[in-house]
Amino acid sequence: MSSTAELGYINNIIKDYFNSILIIDDQLDLNVKVVETSTEIDLSGIDYGSVDPALLVGVEEENPFTKASINETAAAAAQSVSKKKYTLQPEASYHTELIEEGFVTTPFRYDSTLDVAQVDVLASLLLNIKLLIVDWDLENSKTVEPGAAAAAILKKYASLGRGLRCAVIYTASDDFDAIMGCLNDENLITKRDGEFFENVSDTGHKLFGFIISKKHLKAKQIIPVISEKLLADKSMVLHFMDTASKIKNNINRAMLEFSVPFEKVIFSQILTAKIPENDIPRFLTDKFLGIVMESNDDKFQYNFIVENKINSLKKAVETVGFPEDKVAKLVLEIGSDQTKKALINQFRDSGFVLRLIEKIQNHQQGLQDLEKEICGLVENFDMKRDLFLIIMLWDEFLKEKGVKSLQEDIIDALSLHPFNKDNLNIISNFFNLKVSGQFKKIILENGFDSIIVGLLTKHVDKPFEDFKTEFLTTIKNFDDDKVKLINLLTFWPAFFGADSEFSNSYKAQIYNFTKLMKFNDSTNDRIETGAIYHQVSNDTYLLCITPYCDTFNTTKVDSYIKFLVGRVEQSPVGDSLKNSDTPNCFYMAVPFAEERKVKIIKWNFYEVTTLHENDVKSDKLNKLLYLRKEYIQNVLNRYIAYQSRAGVDELFFKESNYINNFKKFL
Repeated sequence: MSSTAELGYINNIIKDYFNSILIIDDQLDLNVKVVETSTEIDLSGIDYGSVDPALLVGVEEENPFTKASINETAAAAAQSVSKKKYTLQPEASYHTELIEEGFVTTPFRYDSTLDVAQVDVLASLLLNIKLLIVDWDLENSKTVEPGAAAAAILKKYASLGRGLRCAVIYTASDDFDAIMGCLNDENLITKRDGEFFENVSDTGHKLFGFIISKKHLKAKQIIPVISEKLLADKSMVLHFMDTASKIKNNINRAMLEFSVPFEKVIFSQILTAKIPENDIPRFLTDKFLGIVMESNDDKFQYNFIVENKINSLKKAVETVGFPEDKVAKLVLEIGSDQTKKALINQFRDSGFVLRLIEKIQNHQQGLQDLEKEICGLVENFDMKRDLFLIIMLWDEFLKEKGVKSLQEDIIDALSLHPFNKDNLNIISNFFNLKVSGQFKKIILENGFDSIIVGLLTKHVDKPFEDFKTEFLTTIKNFDDDKVKLINLLTFWPAFFGADSEFSNSYKAQIYNFTKLMKFNDSTNDRIETGAIYHQVSNDTYLLCITPYCDTFNTTKVDSYIKFLVGRVEQSPVGDSLKNSDTPNCFYMAVPFAEERKVKIIKWNFYEVTTLHENDVKSDKLNKLLYLRKEYIQNVLNRYIAYQSRAGVDELFFKESNYINNFKKFL
């Protein structure tokens, strides 16, 4: 459970990110109200014991000496001061509350007598705002179904989106399901969780948002609602928002530092280094970003990611546990070949599962401690690694598993891989659940495949135990064989079924993450260190290893560019991908945009080629993308180490002219 301090910190992050708001309603007014009041007299400093009663106003001899009479005298003696109080009107409306909270808020009064195209005047604003609040009933009509205008505005907002953006629908209706249904019909929802919805594309979030009641939620409560949702489901996004806030502060610092005049010096350096004119902006940007990315504080106050991962895992284990069929599916999809069977057998051991659940539920905090506790349940090193990976992805797998029953999953899997001799032998050998030859003959020769499908269909909406009970009565005797067959059917979807939604999204995330972390898109033919090219003629790949300084000015190397030669590795060995014991080559995961998948390219340090710049920019090569600096530098360091072992001088030493340029001014 997050502390009050942590939630307050998160609210500030959210407010800093969603700092620009557009609110659209058909009943919007904004003005200032002035209320004149008299200044109240501060009586807190009066020493009642030292006041002469004779000086009091209206005090008669028979009246006792009271504080009230002293206060009355002080008030009469004081000069009344008129005070003006300014308030935004109408009070307690969404837009006035947001403005008073410090948000840059633009209220737009929607005219229900005009077409929804009226919001086209807000196109530039919709492009740049982070948070849109829209009234669901903009039509304000008893004869027209509400929501059409709001849905059209949300669709435009999503289409113009860049970055993470949020939409809040506020409504007087209590029928949130009907609103969600409308959003779904308009293809504005890809995921839903209660009153929350998401619109996610392959390139990231177009939109996320939620529905709130006008009757029950004030505008100032919107930020805490967003905070709670992101903390629970999007802790990674929350971390990046925190990072963005820190970077924004660094940008302000860098702008201040770069506002100091040094144009003469910088131009002298640019001219001496002979940087081409078109590359000067990139040179200056690199220098600016170097300042921006320097941080005096690399510590984060809260670790949202780990805390919420563990909480989510605990919730999943508490509600679902570790059903054999689901665990087997996840293990078979992402586990390593050498541990799959052993891991599945571990989860078939009820004692192991109980110990595992106990370890998770009793864990307090710390990812490393949790890993130590879970991995302590098995002996094999590879199993330790794969077991912890399975556990840490378990909650994500359950979220995307879908709502199909086990019976439906079995029926779908049997349609792909029918119940026949070959398939039965394959799955029974893998799970070591071999039925007797006589029983196998009976079930294969008497059309038991159709009987199984019929029983599954009959009990599709009932507990699996109902199917199991009736199936066990269909054949007399062979009790042990029948139980084994039930177990095999339970594993049939995991072993033979189509890839799960989790598996598909996991592969997509591998592609997106690899590209995001290591590569930049390239939309020009500029020579760049770390650029990857495809040589169509012989289906090889080239990695540019010419130093950065020479790619800025290729005339210094007579326009000849050096490359490593690489090829796609069809069956890479797991340990070699670590590049820990590969001194002669480098294995690299490369995202291929057309197939939207990652392939492994092996770059051979002993296979180098040099091409003229004109050939590089010709149609002989297709430029794909280029590595980020820190990653190509790693490859270069390894290549240099290899060449040093071979006795070749490839260290690319280059003398700096910086001191020579300015020594007479020092």
